[in-house]
Amino acid sequence: MAESQLRALAAEINKLADSFASSLQENNMPEASFAADSPMNHKGLTADMFLTRQTLCDKLMDMWYLVQGPSESIYNYVHNACL
Repeated sequence: MAESQLRALAAEINKLADSFASSLQENNMPEASFAADSPMNHKGLTADMFLTRQTLCDKLMDMWYLVQGPSESIYNYVHNACL
């Protein structure tokens, strides 16, 4: 049986999130949170940190589409693109 795409993608997301969080910590940069005093953005990202964050965002969107399924994700994409 082939590996679940959902689980494989979740593992990639976990790895990327861990890498990004570690990079923030190593560079003494605060993580964003849902707290009122959370930083507004990530100033001073290195090129590697930026690419890790972008890849993480791309994988999160892939997860979003995969979980919704083809018809719902296309409907939502078109609906949001028209706004």
